[in-house]
Amino acid sequence: MQIKSFTLAEVLTTIGIIGIVAAMTLPSLMSKQRKVKITTSMKKFYSTFSQSVLRSQVANGDFNELPPPEIDHNAASLETWWKLYMQAYFIEQKTYTKNNWFIVDFADGSGAGIKSMSKTKISMQIVYCVNLRECLDKEFIVRSEAGSATTGRNSFVFLLDGGKLTVPFSEYTREQMLNDRRYGCSVESGDFAHRLCSTLIMHDGWEIKDDYPVKI
Repeated sequence: MQIKSFTLAEVLTTIGIIGIVAAMTLPSLMSKQRKVKITTSMKKFYSTFSQSVLRSQVANGDFNELPPPEIDHNAASLETWWKLYMQAYFIEQKTYTKNNWFIVDFADGSGAGIKSMSKTKISMQIVYCVNLRECLDKEFIVRSEAGSATTGRNSFVFLLDGGKLTVPFSEYTREQMLNDRRYGCSVESGDFAHRLCSTLIMHDGWEIKDDYPVKI
C-alpha cells in the first residue's frame, strides 16, 4: 500500500493555520492565567490579613479600643504600631517606609503600602500589590492615594476599619462599583480612579469577570 506524503506547501499551510490559531487563542489564555493569579493572590492576602487581625485582637484586645498610630508621623508611627500588634502574625516579611507610606514586603513577591487615616481610631488605607516591585516606583509616591498607574491591574485598595478588613464602599451596587463617576473601577483618571476594582472583584466572588473594565 502506498502511503501518501504531504507536500511542502501542505506542511507550510498547516503550520500557518496552527500559528494563526495560536496567535488568536494565546493572548486570551494568558489573560485568563493572569486573572487567576491576581484573584488568588488577593484572596490569600485578604484571608491572611483578616486572620492576623483576629489573632492580634485575641492577644492585645479589641482594635476598636486600641490607640491608633499617630497620623502626623504616619510611616514611622505605623511601623511602631505594626511591630506591636501585627508583625508576629505574618511569616517572612520585611518592612520599611517609602514617601510616608509604611511598606510590608511579603516573601511571595507581593506586598502592601499602608497609611493611617484617622487620629481617633484604627482606620487605615491598604494598597495591596500582587507584584510589589511594580508598585514601588508607580504607586507609593508622595501624592499617591490610590488611583495611580497600576491600580485595578496590579494594586488594589483595602481598608482596615477597627477590627475588620474590608473594601471601599462595599454597600454599593455592582453598577456603582463599575461606573461611579469618582471611584468606579472603569474611571480612568483622577486620584481615586479604579478605587472600586477591589470591591468589584470581592463582590464577584474573587473573580475577574468578562466585563471587568481594566485590561489584564
